[in-house]
Amino acid sequence: MKKKILAGAAAFVGLLGLQALPVSAAEQQSFIDSRVWNTSFDDIAQVACHNCYESQHAQSLVSALDSVRTLEIDFYDDRDLWWGDEPRSWFVRHYPTGGNNSNCSGIGNLENCLSDVKQWSDNHPGHFPVTIILDKKQGWSGSGDQRTPTDLDNLVSRVFGSKLFTPYDLKVFTGQGGSLRDAVAQRGWPAASALQGKIILVLNGHRNQTLKDYANERRLSGKIFISPETNDQGDITGKVGGMDDSSSAYVVMNNMSSGEKNWSDNVKAKNHIGRVWGNDGESFYNQLSRDTHLSAYYDYHDQTSAAGYRIRPFD
Repeated sequence: MKKKILAGAAAFVGLLGLQALPVSAAEQQSFIDSRVWNTSFDDIAQVACHNCYESQHAQSLVSALDSVRTLEIDFYDDRDLWWGDEPRSWFVRHYPTGGNNSNCSGIGNLENCLSDVKQWSDNHPGHFPVTIILDKKQGWSGSGDQRTPTDLDNLVSRVFGSKLFTPYDLKVFTGQGGSLRDAVAQRGWPAASALQGKIILVLNGHRNQTLKDYANERRLSGKIFISPETNDQGDITGKVGGMDDSSSAYVVMNNMSSGEKNWSDNVKAKNHIGRVWGNDGESFYNQLSRDTHLSAYYDYHDQTSAAGYRIRPFD
């Protein structure tokens, strides 16, 4: 089925303005298995960085892209837990207090971090798609504070523009009616060659209520995929915990802690993209054997498959 999908995808790629470049034109990196370019994105396993916006894990956020193509950024609405904010701006850090505390340029806020990735992308045309995990540590502020789901979409659109591969783009690619989740279950994702130079944004966070609010406000106008906490089958194919039926229908990615890693094969079976974090004690080689798409590590540069790859097809 998947080979048939890839062979018939050219029309949808054209509709999206995506360019499936020949493999010879793809970026050549020793940690990327060349077979991925002709593989659909949901059939690819990757080493991902965990908290690589922190200086103890990377010299800079974009320096992690010397080793991987999946980054993580934690961000807050407030400067210090429940006070101190800026309209249309978010603070990047790991702990609840401390303003901005990141290895990004400028003042190190969310826009600075994303702009660093944009500059890197501009400097590396044809790169393997970069996935950015946006871990939102607080719920949404009110509309008067100008940090709503629409405000976040406006920010990422301003930074990345047409580089973004969005839920709407994926829906068009599938050529299917019904919900995004059902469409992806039927047709999967584009091949990596059709996503060269693209940025894929993924929203985690705050007991899934944050994701529910984002999906119901933005729907297919949203620029960001949602990835709920996953610990049962409903989080993959049914009503997601902490969400309603409407928002659940936009779920095509799943976020799992180490204790829930065994759901990875169920996630992959529905053509979703699954991420496992906090499982640093298990090698990438073992994690890809359990069908984990994104295996997040603090020491991401130390992880490879048996053949030395950090990005490779499942097989």
